[in-house]
Amino acid sequence: LFLVDRRINDSALPYAVTDAEAAVTELVAEALKTTSDEIYFFGGQPDFSPSMDRLKGFRAALSQCGIAEQPGWVRARDYRRSSGYALMKECYEGLGRYPQLLFTGAITLLEGALAFISEHHHFDRAPKRIITFDDHNLLDCLPLRIDSIEQLDLGQTGDLTVKLAPGHYVLYCNLEGHYLGGMHRSIDVVEGGVR
Repeated sequence: LFLVDRRINDSALPYAVTDAEAAVTELVAEALKTTSDEIYFFGGQPDFSPSMDRLKGFRAALSQCGIAEQPGWVRARDYRRSSGYALMKECYEGLGRYPQLLFTGAITLLEGALAFISEHHHFDRAPKRIITFDDHNLLDCLPLRIDSIEQLDLGQTGDLTVKLAPGHYVLYCNLEGHYLGGMHRSIDVVEGGVR
């Protein structure tokens, strides 16, 4: 078993993850330096490794900019669109306005937040700047500035270097029908290399 974009802390399971912490820190810090000193974080499940990494990056950006996190700035549920909607609704109702800056930990949370803004015809008073984890070309067509942290899109390739303990591994695509269609490969890792 090899985890992709996930890890289980205190586990010997090998994994590969995006350097979410550094990417989030960089983009959030740049936004804080140029736009405002108030930013809200909408995240997914707090005990999920991608959520932890994205939140660490967010907090590192605050620290880098000398900004103290305020109560209520960090809000989390899960990664569903409905959660993004609910988080935006709670934030708007609690503040009586939108936050100056917003970071969403996934594009599904962004979709929900934007649905709330759109439903209330508030694009003219929405956050000055929104940052999201994940990217889509449609983000460039919206009436708001939305910066995104890009990962590989489906069908794109990239390089991955991992250190695996000796053992037998099966790499496969878990999309429906892909494994049966031959999208899998077994590898045996032995001391000093791959067999």
